Amino acid sequence: MTLDPPAPDLDSAAAAGRLPGELTRDLAHALGIVEQMQAADLPPALRFDLTRLEAALTTLGAGIERAAQALRRQAGGDAPAGDAMDERRFLRLLEIAGPGDSVEIVARLHLDLKTVRSGLFAALDRREPDWTALRAQTHVLIALAGVVGADALQHLAEAMNAAAHRRDLRDAQDLREAASRELDRLIAYIARRDRPEAR
Repeated sequence: MTLDPPAPDLDSAAAAGRLPGELTRDLAHALGIVEQMQAADLPPALRFDLTRLEAALTTLGAGIERAAQALRRQAGGDAPAGDAMDERRFLRLLEIAGPGDSVEIVARLHLDLKTVRSGLFAALDRREPDWTALRAQTHVLIALAGVVGADALQHLAEAMNAAAHRRDLRDAQDLREAASRELDRLIAYIARRDRPEAR
C-alpha cells in the first residue's frame, strides 16, 4: 500500500508569499550545481544532457513564477502603475505571518535585497562578467521581487537572467540602470519598514 503525501496548504495569499521564494532558491541551487558540472571535462553526451537539464530547470522556474503571479492576483491584485511594489500584497504577507514572524521577514528581506544588489552588479563590474553569479543573483531577485509584488523589478530581473544565459553583456548592461533604480526604490521602502518605530 502506498501513502500519498498530505496536500500542501495552498491558501492563495500564503502560497503567493511563500512558495516562489522557496522553490526559486532551490532551483537556483540546482542550476548552480549543473553549471559546476558543465565546467568539468565531460563526454559530449553528458554535456548535452546537462544543457537540456539546465533548460528544463529554467523553464520550470518561469512556470513557478507564472503560477505564483496568478495566486497573487487572486489574493491581492496587481500593483498600481508607477509603484515600486504592490504594498497591499506585501502587507497581506505580513498579516499572514503574524506580528512576530513579520519582523523577521522584513529584516531578512532587507538584508537579502542589499546582498543581491551587491552581488548582481559586482558580477557585471568584473573585467570578464561572472555569468554564473549573475544568473544566480537574478534568480534570487526574481523570487524576492515576486514575493512583494515588485512586478517591474521582477520583469527586469527575468530579462537580465535571460541575457546572462545568452552571455549578452550589452543587453545586461542596458538593463542595469532600470534594474538599479527599481531595486533601490524597493530597498528604500523595505528599509523604512525595518526601522524599530515601524514595527
